[in-house]
Amino acid sequence: GAYIDGARLVTRDSSYGIGGGSVSHFVLAFVPNAKHNAWAVTVGILPYSNVNYNFVQNFKDTAIGPYSEQYTGSGSLYQVYAGGAYKVKGFSIGANLGYLFGKVVYQDNVLFPDSAYAYNTQTVTNVHINGFIYNVGVQYQRLIYHNRDDPDARRDIYAFFGAYGSSGATLRTKSSVFTERSYTNLNTTDSSLSVLDTLQSALTQKGSIKIPFNLGAGVMFGNEMFWMAGIDFKYANWQNYTTTLGNGGLSNSWQVSFGGQVTPKYDANSYLKRIQYRLGAYYGQSEINYAGNHL
Repeated sequence: GAYIDGARLVTRDSSYGIGGGSVSHFVLAFVPNAKHNAWAVTVGILPYSNVNYNFVQNFKDTAIGPYSEQYTGSGSLYQVYAGGAYKVKGFSIGANLGYLFGKVVYQDNVLFPDSAYAYNTQTVTNVHINGFIYNVGVQYQRLIYHNRDDPDARRDIYAFFGAYGSSGATLRTKSSVFTERSYTNLNTTDSSLSVLDTLQSALTQKGSIKIPFNLGAGVMFGNEMFWMAGIDFKYANWQNYTTTLGNGGLSNSWQVSFGGQVTPKYDANSYLKRIQYRLGAYYGQSEINYAGNHL
């Protein structure tokens, strides 16, 4: 799978936009025994989270003149996982075990672009994260409409009820933090920064991140060979999220999603007709709160 996405954030006096794209996941799923297809196995690599921001706020002080504060973050976490499921009489139960890994970089700058004698400061935090996570799920499938006079199996309508969850996990972190001073070299054409010295350096500090429990449930109607439509709800207890990085203070999150998909002809020779075309929307409360306001 691959994706292209974009976002735009607007405040009272500024705005910020970002866009990007990448390969999102690689997954294999198969039935070990074709004669008894009650078992299924899946392995793959999935994205877990992504950090990508760059905020700048400008100030003007009567004593020292103009300066700006810049905050940037980048990095991604991925999970390699393996899972299995078992189905009997319309009921399915499954579980996935994954290994989470990745790196996130945070950078905070205080810049004095118009002064050759003021020292800029830059603090860079590199965080390596790894650990095991898991989730479990159950699903029930039931045929609710069947026309005996119509041989087309696409006309059958099914109802799907599902739920999933995880009790949370503790991830290991290794952090490296260093702070340096620099000055603006006005003698160059691009007014580049020249590093002066290092004020702080702390390498391979060990810590942990406790991610919260989460749960979800949903219902869908339709036929996977033709059309499907449904609604989903998920909740995460981010209020109990803890980290040694000092960036907690989150709230519990929830989200309601609804959407559907259409497959023009699942057994066609044309690839474009076999694709599942999907459209949906969601609304909810983020775990992030800013100045006491939930996003």
